[in-house]
Amino acid sequence: MLSGTGYLDDPDEYVYHFLLYFYDGISSFDPYYWCKANFHNNFFPMEVFIRLLQSKVAAYYAAYLELPPDHVRVMIVPGLFNILVSLGNIFLVYKILIKLHFDQKLALLGILVYGTFLSTNIYTRHILPYENSYFFVLLCIYFIIQERFTFKLLFLAGFFFACAYATYFGFFLTYFVGIGYIVFSQPLKNWKNTLKQVTYFTLPVVIYVLTFDLISRIYFDQSYILYTLNFTSTIYQGSYSEGLVYAFLYMFKVEKIWGLVFLLSALVGIYLIIRNEGKSALKKLMLIYLLIYLLFGLNAVLLEGMVVYGRVFRMYYLPLLLGFLYLLKQLDEKKRMYLYFLIPIAALVNYGFIIQDLNSLAYPRCEIQKHGFISNSKTNVHIDYMESLTCGLTYKANEQFTGVEESGLKPGSYVFQNACFFQHDGDLSQVYKPLPPTDGEIMFQKKHFMSHPAYTFEYCSKEGRKQLLSDSLFITLIKTD
Repeated sequence: MLSGTGYLDDPDEYVYHFLLYFYDGISSFDPYYWCKANFHNNFFPMEVFIRLLQSKVAAYYAAYLELPPDHVRVMIVPGLFNILVSLGNIFLVYKILIKLHFDQKLALLGILVYGTFLSTNIYTRHILPYENSYFFVLLCIYFIIQERFTFKLLFLAGFFFACAYATYFGFFLTYFVGIGYIVFSQPLKNWKNTLKQVTYFTLPVVIYVLTFDLISRIYFDQSYILYTLNFTSTIYQGSYSEGLVYAFLYMFKVEKIWGLVFLLSALVGIYLIIRNEGKSALKKLMLIYLLIYLLFGLNAVLLEGMVVYGRVFRMYYLPLLLGFLYLLKQLDEKKRMYLYFLIPIAALVNYGFIIQDLNSLAYPRCEIQKHGFISNSKTNVHIDYMESLTCGLTYKANEQFTGVEESGLKPGSYVFQNACFFQHDGDLSQVYKPLPPTDGEIMFQKKHFMSHPAYTFEYCSKEGRKQLLSDSLFITLIKTD
């Protein structure tokens, strides 16, 4: 219901095009092209490997359909991979809940609630590394939650964090979740053993970073370590002042009333966990997540450090779910039985609205390919383009990423408004005015996906978000004669 729309409508997704252009070099594991993917396209090694496997399947499907490998109809292949990874994430959340001693009913209820949130679903319609990276993050957390640490388990947890880091940088805070859990699990006087366990956990990450840094220096004459440090300066498309209140803003704006009820319930549950749980794994995990959220938020507010993105905020859905379920766990069996009935209904009704909401959005490339919204001089179809904001990427006839050659329009002149990806120069908050009215027949009109609340938390400052949500932008095709 949600996949198959929106693929390659964000410039961050053009790593897929990079893979297609340099397919031979990447598929033969030529170090130069793997380094080039990283430094020129932020296409990280594990993500390259994952997408390489998908592209092989997509190539067969494209040949069968006799279509280009980036055509919207071929994109169902990476879409199916996305769905499998998303389901894998939900399964891992279930395993973590069971490991933290929630009973099966609560764990199943938990993944129903978790799986029906908008943020859990929206990234399945993009070729982006967030879901893949989060899969490894959850594996890391699953293996770090131990009553007794062993070298094997710590190394496995570190290995999966390294995989997450080699897929996407954004979940780097998971490293501190792991470190914090190890430290909180040991008496203060036993610092030598703690240091040894931290070393076991860190070792895979060090091996990955040093190995790839060496390869990149030899084959590409650049340092991966320096590149990683410089990359942190690009995390600025947001508002520093929102660092501490981001959870409330995101849950209310993106997940609506259901999200706010979930958040408030979770906060009560988190308080009860901290008050009641002694030295349990659940309490240690909760304290670490809470500490990381507060420190990162203060870093943004006081020091104007990195801002939070919606894609990264996803990592806090797990501790919120733990708090939500713990609150339910405190109720007597009779009250809980009512909620076992009511909560799934609320979650599924909410999910229905989410599906309807997301499928009401328009993604420029997708709409152009599906309907053939391009100029064609042979059939006397002429299109003029108008945009409300500066475009970082446009889709016009015969341009690189349009992907279709035949127009699906009847002869005549047309005006196509906002058929582009808006340039987010810093925070996408530049003031814009609605486009002047154009006389003619409206042939197509849908809200631009970048005006949806979830997307504004990826690109915007609070000023830009307010503007896009109060005066939404629409993709509109108008026939003028």
